[in-house]
Amino acid sequence: NLVLKRGNDRWQARKDCRQAKMWIGDITSEKRRFVRQAIGLSRFKLGLLIQYFSGHAHLQYHNHKIDPTCSPVCRLCGNELETSFHVMFQCVATGVVVSGGLRDSKTVWSQSAEQVATTIGNLIKLLDLE
Repeated sequence: NLVLKRGNDRWQARKDCRQAKMWIGDITSEKRRFVRQAIGLSRFKLGLLIQYFSGHAHLQYHNHKIDPTCSPVCRLCGNELETSFHVMFQCVATGVVVSGGLRDSKTVWSQSAEQVATTIGNLIKLLDLE
């Protein structure tokens, strides 16, 4: 599809949106299905998805950008920057919470938007962000 290819080319050419690109990669029909599902979620759950996919969640890396005195390092493992991508896919301390096939960004899109939002909610509880 030419329209999808042009959209992907523009998306990949952008110099910003680093964290969103880590999550999303190329736009596919599977991802479009996910977005259609997400639009039907509650405002709270849709907000969680948007915060995590955009990198604007209340995690240490984002907090450090707002307040440089705040450490950007992961509170759970202490090894990497605490980004939404790290907490969801790379942190050794979140392996028990992140289950159901969500151990890399490519598998997110095969899950329902509801499942992913629920997993993010569980991560927030683990990080004690409620």
